[in-house]
Amino acid sequence: MKQHEAKAVGGGGDANKDSWEKWTAETKAAIEFEEDPHRAALFDNPKHVHVGKKTWAALIALGISLGAPIGLTFLTLNAILVAVTEEVGGQNLIPWVVGAWSVASASTAGMGGYLSDIFGRRNIILVGNLLVFIGSILGATARSIVVIITAQALVGMGTGFLFDAYAAATEMLPNKWRALAAGVVEAGINVPWATISGVLGNVVARYASWRWVYYISILWSFLAFKATALLYWPVSRPRGDFHKTRAQQFKELDYIGLLSITAGLVILVSGLTLGGETYPWDHPLTVAPLTVGPAILLLGCVYDWTVAANPMIPLRLFKPVMFRRYVAILIVLFMSGMNFHALSTLLPQGSLLMFTTDGMQIGVMSLPNTVMQLVVGVVVPIISHRIPDYIPHCTIKWQVVAMTAMQVVFLALSAVSVDPNNYYAYILLTGLGVSMFTGVTVISYALVGMHVPHSQLGTALGFLGTFRSTGGAVGNAIFGYIFQRSSEYMTAKRLRPVCERFGACPTEAAFNTLLVDAVAFNQGAPGKLIGLSPEVQRALQDALRGAYGYSFKVVFCATIPLGVVALLCAFWIDDPHPFMNNHVQFRMYERGGLGFRKSDSPAPTGATVLLSARKKHFDGNGGDEGDLELTARAPSQESQERLNP
Repeated sequence: MKQHEAKAVGGGGDANKDSWEKWTAETKAAIEFEEDPHRAALFDNPKHVHVGKKTWAALIALGISLGAPIGLTFLTLNAILVAVTEEVGGQNLIPWVVGAWSVASASTAGMGGYLSDIFGRRNIILVGNLLVFIGSILGATARSIVVIITAQALVGMGTGFLFDAYAAATEMLPNKWRALAAGVVEAGINVPWATISGVLGNVVARYASWRWVYYISILWSFLAFKATALLYWPVSRPRGDFHKTRAQQFKELDYIGLLSITAGLVILVSGLTLGGETYPWDHPLTVAPLTVGPAILLLGCVYDWTVAANPMIPLRLFKPVMFRRYVAILIVLFMSGMNFHALSTLLPQGSLLMFTTDGMQIGVMSLPNTVMQLVVGVVVPIISHRIPDYIPHCTIKWQVVAMTAMQVVFLALSAVSVDPNNYYAYILLTGLGVSMFTGVTVISYALVGMHVPHSQLGTALGFLGTFRSTGGAVGNAIFGYIFQRSSEYMTAKRLRPVCERFGACPTEAAFNTLLVDAVAFNQGAPGKLIGLSPEVQRALQDALRGAYGYSFKVVFCATIPLGVVALLCAFWIDDPHPFMNNHVQFRMYERGGLGFRKSDSPAPTGATVLLSARKKHFDGNGGDEGDLELTARAPSQESQERLNP
């Protein structure tokens, strides 16, 4: 424990041995009390709760942390990867620029959550910011695509650790404002970076250099590091093991689980990235990781659930009682994430293949999607706790159900926007469908926090990020394969009648050559189809765009089964609405006046309301004035009914 943590009890008094022991005993008791989040919420529900302005400042700092790794170096950079490869080369390795980030973030999200439950959220988030900062410097100075891939891997690792910001934010605010806290963190991604990522990337690439994405990321990640270091001071040991040294904590880590689960995820997601892009799906270098990765992952889980003393993946999170409280949400995010991540990659390609070759116009076409992500991922969570006041029974669970249903419906309707091509229907329907995943994810972070034990909050929320990213990798592989096979077949089928009508391909060899040139012409490649008249060129382009439209129609239809599974699981979620009250799990320490007022609670938790009303000022001198009666109040009859339905 740090000295300022002991001083926080007595308002700056001497941190002598007696005050230290009393503080640790009180805090440990409160932490143990939070192991049953439902009972804690019902026992500890004060009439009024004060959130200090510096707690809000800490929330903003946490949100800023996610702006650089997601809004800039992932979304904005991915929009202009062609411009990047024009300078550094390696266009055939473009999938690995995206894949390196995805592999790293998926494999470190769960690890970061687990480590934050042991070493404290502040330390893990600062490490994440530092990794993003280093990765951004590496990317800004890159002279080859391999260095870019390495930079993206570092940024992805940092992102996995920074996903812990959702746990950090939601535990500091009252239960009723958990979704609001997650929305504030999400705002750090969307305002302004993710919302304007397509336009920003093309503006930077056209008028300056793609390196400016990394330059801005360097400044933003440095700001995030400084803001977090100055403003965010949570409890340093979320599990309350103050009697252990950091060396003991390191010694007791689940190294076998950490290595096997992380390695399994890395190998699995790498195989999904290789398949269909670098190697065929039946190639040994694709089959091997898709076989070995899940096997190692499964062995790691079995070890954690049967042998490990301090498991990375605790079995209690996957027991039957937790299906409706946690596992169902994992399935929702995995299935919805397959649709979201795959279409986030494919939709810009659709804009290019079916509508325009102007990069700036493609960026503008992405605005309905990104603006809706801002609305459902930031605005809706911020007002989530007020929605039931205006729409009866629309509690936090039913908000997830509604957004999941909207994703299913609008993605299904998107199938009619592409065959034949319809510009406005395409950007509006896909924007309404794809964006819903952001709202589902953000509200799920708040929802899970009210169901899982606090000692495993970081782990639980970390694996939400892992399942979301892994689902995205699976979705990219499946939908990419569907689109590739369908488009290969349909382009030839739609183009052949046009060629025969105009007599442009008298032989099969001529047709194959024309097909290749027409595809390149449709994507804006210069010097193609020069010998053909404008009328023939337009006819060939229209045929190709129709073929791509049909392929996207197949993709949109393929999202329906996944969306239905996600929707069914959303219906199964246990609604935490009865526990959305003024209960606060953990408050920040008063280091330099940060966080909650000292008079609110002598310990950094909300559980002190459990204690007797004789809660006197603790002066840190070991006298009777600092004694606390650890007598818990009995819950009301209504609370008993909620705990024992």
